[in-house]
Amino acid sequence: MIVKVDDGMALYVVNRQMYYAGESGSPEYAVMRDFETGEDIHLPMSVFHILDAFAFPRDVQSVIREYSLDGQGAQRLIDFFLSKNLIHLWEPHNRDWGKYNRGVFNFPFQTLADTLYDEEISVAALGVAYDTGVSYQGGSRFAPESIRHESRSIFQYDKKNQGMWDPATKEIVLGGVKAVDLGDLGSEVQTRNGDVLIGLSEMTHQLSQKSVIPAIMGGDHSITYPAILGILESGIKQIGIIDFDAHSDFLEPLSKNDWQRKLHHGNVMGLIAGLDQVESIVQIGVRQLIMRPRVNCRKIISYSPLDIEESQTLDSLKELRKDIPWYLSIDIDVLDPSVMPDTGTPLPDGISLRQLKCLLNIISDNRKIIGCDLVEFIGGKSRVGGQVAAEIFLREISAATKA
Repeated sequence: MIVKVDDGMALYVVNRQMYYAGESGSPEYAVMRDFETGEDIHLPMSVFHILDAFAFPRDVQSVIREYSLDGQGAQRLIDFFLSKNLIHLWEPHNRDWGKYNRGVFNFPFQTLADTLYDEEISVAALGVAYDTGVSYQGGSRFAPESIRHESRSIFQYDKKNQGMWDPATKEIVLGGVKAVDLGDLGSEVQTRNGDVLIGLSEMTHQLSQKSVIPAIMGGDHSITYPAILGILESGIKQIGIIDFDAHSDFLEPLSKNDWQRKLHHGNVMGLIAGLDQVESIVQIGVRQLIMRPRVNCRKIISYSPLDIEESQTLDSLKELRKDIPWYLSIDIDVLDPSVMPDTGTPLPDGISLRQLKCLLNIISDNRKIIGCDLVEFIGGKSRVGGQVAAEIFLREISAATKA
């Protein structure tokens, strides 16, 4: 298999049957060993360090830039890596392709590479089967499978992109929108803030470069940070965040330099607030009692469930900036537990599903939404829970594709 180095579409990763077996009798050489065949491949340390850049999914161009490689030399090196089976084409792990012929809402399953080459695609759904960032109850790693299973009772996508008529709003939902399902990112053995989240950041980066909206089914709320990080790395200079959540997930702004050590679902907004490109974070539904007031942060505006019943709050939401793109994150515990009990940290006195849908309509009016996620839903507890989650995910995608 030959890959052209000017092809930035595909991601490559070190073959997991290869492992580092130590130095080759000299500190100037390293040995990579194939544990199936026992073959040793001796690499100069300079080449080994370039190979190590593919420890997590990377596009070839980003590695070339990082190591300042010239075109011909880079081509020979990548060809060598592929010929020796040191790296291979990476695609999201998906445990559902054999179970379902179609993806969420009947979207067709498609590879990342094919999606990046198709200029007509507006949105790409992606599951992140990850809940290692939780501090209390796990289970959100099962959410993508549950949402897919129930989604066809909510919406049926067709090849003609005609959408479906909503008799409540008197509108066509997802009319003219070409969408695909990329499957799931995840692994059977997960490490906190490891390759799953790094792979997610690489994917949102690739999708955003092609103006494809990543629509993510989490997973716990910590996935929002790498998703936004990848979008920003595509060249976005300013962004706003709309965060529906019962919890603020914030005490103080945090530096991104050590996010892999610090990130969890309870501080994700602190890390996001620490990003220079983030202009504003609008939090809706926050109602958790806390031990002490959080550090004042000019970027954050917070509205409780009581606030959103006031016309003044709705007017403020209507006046949110329209000159910057927005990322939309919905932690499903923003809903009242009577509507959605299937979450790890439910809190009483939340908002209703109807209020959430109304707020999404207000927020999406003439605003560009460049990514979205639904997080903290524990899949598999009930069919109704899966249907509610699927309804919210549909309305998120609809909001993101209106502009």
